[in-house]
Formats: sequence, structure tokens, C-alpha cells
Amino acid sequence: MKGGFAWGQVAEIRATKKNGDDKTDLGHLTVALDESHFLQTDYGGSLDSVKKIVEDIRKDSSIFAREAKIAIADSILEANKEAKAFGENLKKAQPSSKPIIAVYQAELKSISDELANEELAKEISELM
Repeated sequence: MKGGFAWGQVAEIRATKKNGDDKTDLGHLTVALDESHFLQTDYGGSLDSVKKIVEDIRKDSSIFAREAKIAIADSILEANKEAKAFGENLKKAQPSSKPIIAVYQAELKSISDELANEELAKEISELM
């Protein structure tokens, strides 16, 4: 789309479609601004060319939308797989606290047994 304006001469807008070296005129509007032809207009265009372009745009956008939908769905599936794998790896990497708890329980039991067998502890408990 091109337009031009020359005060006192002409204002013009043209829409053309380029496809390689091929140019298709879609439409134009010219308004005379000189004194002798002031506001005289010339306009025209090809409705068939505009319809063809609109149809091409619809077709291209439909193809694009379909491909985008597939790409988005694939991305979501891949993200779900990655999240699941990350969660599984996180579970595998999580340390087990069972051995630590077992060691502390054994130590506490040994301290308890020591205190129970200690003579001083027996005397203190009898006094209370």
C-alpha cells in the first residue's frame, strides 16, 4: 500500500500485491487538489483480486492455526513428560531419613539403659 500527497496537486492511495515480479492492482483512489479540478476523484480496483487475496489469507491463516495448534499440543506433552521426569528424579534424589532415625533411636536407648543401670541415677530417682 502506498500513498502520496502533494498540496495543490493530488492526493493518492494505491494498493498492490507483489508476488515476485508479478504485481496485482487491488485498488486506487486519487483526489485532485489543484484549482481547476479541485476534489475530482478517480478510483477503481479489482474486486476479484481482493477476494483472491482474502481467500489466500484465510487459507494461510487456517494452515498456520492448525500447525500452531499441533505445535502447542506437542509442547504441552513434552513439558508434561519433562515435569514428570523431574518429579521422579526428585523423589529418587530425596534422602531417606530411616537410617538416621534408627541410629538416634539406638543411641537414645543405650543412654536410657545406661541411666537405668547407673547407681547414682537410681538413688536420685528413689529420693524423688
